Amino acid sequence: MIRRNEVRLGVAAVGLLLSVSMASAAAPVTMDGWRYTAGPNGLHVFVCARVDCVPGSRLVCQSKPPHSALLPGILRKWDEMAAELSGEPPEVRTKSHRLSGIVDSATSQYVLISSSNDEYASRANLARFEKALQEASK
Repeated sequence: MIRRNEVRLGVAAVGLLLSVSMASAAAPVTMDGWRYTAGPNGLHVFVCARVDCVPGSRLVCQSKPPHSALLPGILRKWDEMAAELSGEPPEVRTKSHRLSGIVDSATSQYVLISSSNDEYASRANLARFEKALQEASK
């Protein structure tokens, strides 16, 4: 037999679990003109949707615990997953300029991968997201 208080506690626990899982799936930052897609295992994919974007402009962000080591090949894996999520054809991927960076905060380490058909755009996009994450982490 379930008592009324036990049911309330169960409902509250389910609500708490849902809010925690939804919070972890949220984008770490928002950027005007960038379309956000939540990927598997906490992967965050941003695709530039402005008319003045260089084709293929995409940024991947993965949040990890502070000072985490990266496994060999993981950046390539995340980049490939993001390309598939954004619908990027395989022939475009070979022409992309890719750069990566890490933003450390007190509670997280953000690993970023910027790709674009233009090297300058890839650098600028990486710098833009690094700055936004630094500001959001203050």
